[in-house]
Amino acid sequence: MIHLDHISVRSNAIGIVFCKWKTDQSGTKRRNPRHIYSNPMEAQSCVFLAIAIYLVCHPQLSMGKLLPGAAQKDRFGKQLAKLLSHPETTCGRSEYGTHSIRKGAATFACSGSTGGPSIVSVYLRCGWSLGNVLERYMHYEGAGDQILGRVMAGLPINDASFAILPPHFKMPFDSDVSSVINKVFPSLSRVPALHSVLAFCLSSLAHHAQALEMLIPKSHPIFYSRVFTDVDMVPMLKARLVTQDSVLPATRIPPYVGLHKELARATTEMRSILNEVIRGVDAHLETKGVTAGNLT
Repeated sequence: MIHLDHISVRSNAIGIVFCKWKTDQSGTKRRNPRHIYSNPMEAQSCVFLAIAIYLVCHPQLSMGKLLPGAAQKDRFGKQLAKLLSHPETTCGRSEYGTHSIRKGAATFACSGSTGGPSIVSVYLRCGWSLGNVLERYMHYEGAGDQILGRVMAGLPINDASFAILPPHFKMPFDSDVSSVINKVFPSLSRVPALHSVLAFCLSSLAHHAQALEMLIPKSHPIFYSRVFTDVDMVPMLKARLVTQDSVLPATRIPPYVGLHKELARATTEMRSILNEVIRGVDAHLETKGVTAGNLT
């Protein structure tokens, strides 16, 4: 069960610590964070956005369980069954179940491309046993979990954008940003340890605001929150957002993604050279014409 104090910012990711796993029911093993990443290009796949919507719609949520109440597992199962029973849903209850998310994610991570994360990272992320021998020699390491987190976010592994940063504020402790955090998250904003998490949530919400209006019914509670009822809030937040050229590092990306980024940068520079040459020639001809006394 996830508590709010299990959630923290890890550089450009959000880390979640699970106290118990399928293979560690006593909770005695090392509690390593599982990294989740933003997807600035696809609102439907952005976990940061999903967390933001949930927290904004529950402004009085206080420290403790992320999902209050009891029998969360049963509630999730019932809600999933209700979703799959909807007339507009193309798949049926016989095809998907509560374990389908984990199975599908593991399959996508291992076989969704020819250059995915290691199978050990996938096993550890899913909480599956490696067996008595492998568990003695193969352990968790942040780099493996981080690249897996980017894959799970739906970022394209064969493109320079795999290293994209989450939408974030140039100055996260800006007085205006802090004021908005206090208004939107009146209870959780009192917890200093969550400030960076709330800033990531707010930045993703502002970044995807336009997409949300197309994806979610107007009757959704998110549109009755301060973020959307205050018409000046989203534009003000967007003006302070960046997703690149930042001091925030992109953690543990594969070496070839760095090459993709350099190739993309070189291509952009080469395209700009043509315009610079044309402007230079035009300026030179203009100067020569004026010197010769010709009208230009």
